[in-house]
Amino acid sequence: MPEFPEVYTIVKDLDRVVKRRKFRRVEIEEGYKVLPENSKFKEAVEGKAAEGAEQIAKNIIIKLEGNAYINIHLAMSGQVLLKKKNKKLRWERVTFTLEPLQEQIPKQIQKDAPNTKENGKKETNSILYLAYRSIRMFGKVELLNQIQYEELKKKYGPPPLFKEVDAKKFHEIIRSRNTNIKNLLMDQTKIGGLGNIYATEALFRAQIHPESRTQNISLEKSEKLWRAVKEVTNEGIKNRGSTLEDELYVDIFGKKGTQQEHFQVYSREVCVKCKGKIKRKKISGRNTYFCKTCQELVEKEKTKEGLFDA
Repeated sequence: MPEFPEVYTIVKDLDRVVKRRKFRRVEIEEGYKVLPENSKFKEAVEGKAAEGAEQIAKNIIIKLEGNAYINIHLAMSGQVLLKKKNKKLRWERVTFTLEPLQEQIPKQIQKDAPNTKENGKKETNSILYLAYRSIRMFGKVELLNQIQYEELKKKYGPPPLFKEVDAKKFHEIIRSRNTNIKNLLMDQTKIGGLGNIYATEALFRAQIHPESRTQNISLEKSEKLWRAVKEVTNEGIKNRGSTLEDELYVDIFGKKGTQQEHFQVYSREVCVKCKGKIKRKKISGRNTYFCKTCQELVEKEKTKEGLFDA
C-alpha cells in the first residue's frame, strides 16, 4: 500500500497538473462504483475547475471549485496515471479528461507523461487524461463536500513531518495507547500516513524492538524514534517512494520510486549493522522485519531522576 512518501509524491506532481485545468469528462468503468453514486459524481465533477491537490494521510485530495473535493484512496493496488491519449489501460476504473483553462501544459509535464504502447503515440494537443487503476479494487474514488472533507481531516493524527509535533508531544501520542510500538505507529488516528514499511524502517533506525510496549517507551527513546520517523519519511520523499517487487507503486508518470534501494531492514535477510539474521514476524497481520541484536525490546521505562516519567 502506498504510504506517506508515495502519496506525497503523487500529490505534488498532481497539483502541478490539475491546477491549470478543468474536468471536461468523467468515464467510469461499467460495474465499478464511485461514491456517492456514479451519475451524481459525474454531474458534480464534469465542467468544474480544479484548484489543486493535497494530501490527507494516505488520501489524495483534488480540490474543485465550489468547495467540492475528489478523494482517491489507492489502498493496496491502486494507481493514478497521467496519459496523453485516452486509450484504456488494464484495470482502469475511472478516467478523467482534463482540459486547460488558459495556460498550456508545462514542458516538463509534457516530457514526463508516459509514452508507452498502452498509452499510444504522443499527441500535440493539450488534453490530458488522468486514470485511476485498481487491480484488487480495495481503493475508492469519492466526492466530498466541505463538511465531509473536514470530517476526513479529523479522522487522522498529525502527519510524520508535522512541525508542531516535538519529542514531548510524540511521547504523549505513544503513551496514549497501551499496545506495542509497531501497532501505535500504524494507527492512523495517532500518526496519519505512516505505514508498514516506514514504521519498520524507523524502528530499526531508532534501535527499538517493534514489540516493545508503548508504556515502557521513555521520552529519550520517543525523541530518537521521532527523529527516525522524520528521517525515513524525508528520505522516501527524496527518492520518490518505494516500489516493491510487485511494481504496483509508480508515480503519475509511470516511473518507479527508488527508496527500496535504501531499505536497512525491510525485506532484508541480513542486518546491515551486525550482519546477523533479520527476523520476520507477523504483527497485526503485517510482515515486520527486525534485528533481535540491534533492536532492544524495551521492557521497563528507563528514567533519569524522574525527568522522563509520564
